[in-house]
Amino acid sequence: MFTNISWSNYGIAIGLVVLVWYLFLGFRFYYQEMIQIISGKRRITTLMFGNRKTKSAYMETKDKKGITSSLSSSSSEPFEPLEEGK
Repeated sequence: MFTNISWSNYGIAIGLVVLVWYLFLGFRFYYQEMIQIISGKRRITTLMFGNRKTKSAYMETKDKKGITSSLSSSSSEPFEPLEEGK
């Protein structure tokens, strides 16, 4: 059916379609950020996998009294597994 199209032409066509799609999404949802990056008002930042500000893998918050609470200490009751099939 498509014997006149080579794999290289197919790859180029798919690559162009993907490029146009992501440009559309970028301009649709991130127009202000893209304009700021192009004009030099904002720099491109990447996410680092290890956040150096936190010391542990979970988030710690301080309440109004200054007491630090965390995910592990948020529950006062021990975990009990659910009973299966009664």
